[in-house]
Amino acid sequence: MSERLLRYYEERGLLNPRRSARGHRRYQATDVSRAQLIRLLIDGGLATERILFAFDCLKAHRDVANICPDLISTLTTEMERITSQIEVLQQTHAYLRTLVGPPAGTSDQASQPGT
Repeated sequence: MSERLLRYYEERGLLNPRRSARGHRRYQATDVSRAQLIRLLIDGGLATERILFAFDCLKAHRDVANICPDLISTLTTEMERITSQIEVLQQTHAYLRTLVGPPAGTSDQASQPGT
């Protein structure tokens, strides 16, 4: 992960690494794990504002069963959006597969007559 990306996460309030006496950032293992989670969520289409909202809510309410009601609504909306995206991607994949055939080396190719 690039230094620039880590600084972006810090600017957005998503990361808060410790600092040395000289002001250098000191990333702990928990910072690395958090940065990887942030990257995963962003790659999944979540906006940094929603990620920060989730982190803040979870930090304030350690008991997951009693987390912010707004967070449940937000995460449910995100899951529905992702499910819809998956369906569109599966349809697109199926269409492209009809055009180009299965990837080389897959079991689909072995089941074709004459191979």
